[in-house]
Amino acid sequence: MIRYLLAATLLVVPCANAIAQAFTMDAFLWKHRPLIIFAPAADAPGPKSLRAAAGQAIADFQGRDMVLIEVYEDDTAALDGRALPAGTAADLRQRYGVSEEETTMILVGKDGGDKLRTSEIVDLEQIFSLIDTMPMRRQERRKRP
Repeated sequence: MIRYLLAATLLVVPCANAIAQAFTMDAFLWKHRPLIIFAPAADAPGPKSLRAAAGQAIADFQGRDMVLIEVYEDDTAALDGRALPAGTAADLRQRYGVSEEETTMILVGKDGGDKLRTSEIVDLEQIFSLIDTMPMRRQERRKRP
């Protein structure tokens, strides 16, 4: 019995480590436009209203190949509403130079570059308009119906 528990533990630990290390911004390169929200709390008015608006604009998000990443002061992070591994919030804060107390919105292009960085939670229509002016998005619109 103890052997089976030990064997099960040895199988689970590497899997847990792989999951914890699975999130990387590089996975979005040339595929998605991440919209990253850094905020003190998920229930703050800005992130809460943005999350609700994103839920209403799923087709607009998908059509523009966007994903929503939320990062909060309590070291939690989510990708399109799904929790990300522990440590992801700190990694994202370090990568983008955002402190725990700050509220910051960053739109990352498919090329990995910052396309918008603001200390306000901007209306999604403004984000969509900005994306629609980008040369890559114009090219996508010509190729897609």
